[in-house]
Amino acid sequence: MQIELKHCEHMTQDKAEFIEAKINDMYDFVLDSRKCLNQEAHTTLNWLFAIIVGGAGYAVTQIVENKMQLWVVTPIAIMVVVCIWQAIRLFQGALQASSIYPKGNEPRNLLTDRFVSSDLHWMRLAEAANLQERISDALSHNRKMGDAINHARWAVVLMPFVAAVGAAIALRINGPS
Repeated sequence: MQIELKHCEHMTQDKAEFIEAKINDMYDFVLDSRKCLNQEAHTTLNWLFAIIVGGAGYAVTQIVENKMQLWVVTPIAIMVVVCIWQAIRLFQGALQASSIYPKGNEPRNLLTDRFVSSDLHWMRLAEAANLQERISDALSHNRKMGDAINHARWAVVLMPFVAAVGAAIALRINGPS
C-alpha cells in the first residue's frame, strides 16, 4: 500500500504521535472485532451442531422404531444436510486459522542502513504504511468471517420454512402413512 504525503515537512512530533495513536487504536479495534467474530462463529457452529445431532438422532429413532414416515423424515433430512453444509462453510469462512500480523515490526526490517539513516518522519510514514497493509488484510478477513456467520444464521432462520415445504411435498406425494 502506498501512502503519499506531499507535505511531510509539516509533520511535527505531536502530529506524528497523534497519527500513530489513531493507527494503533484502529488496529486494536480490528483485532478485537476478530475476537468477537470468532466467538459469534463458535456460537453459530454450536447451533448448527445442535440441529444436526438432534435431527439425526430423531431420524435414527424413527428408523429403528420402524415409524419412519417420509413426510416427517424428509424435512429432518433437509435440515441436517443444510446444517452440515453450513457448518462446513462456516468453518472455511470464519474458523480456519489465518495470519494475524503484529502491530510492530521485526528488528531485521528496522535495523537496516536505509531505515536507520532516514529521517524520523519518513520512518514513521513507512511504519504507518506497513500497518495500513496489516489493517486492510485484517478488515478483509473480518468481512469474510462476518459473511460466513450471517450466511449460516440466515440458513438456520429459514430452515423451518424450507423443511415445512419439504414435508408438504413429501406428504402430498406419499400421503400420511
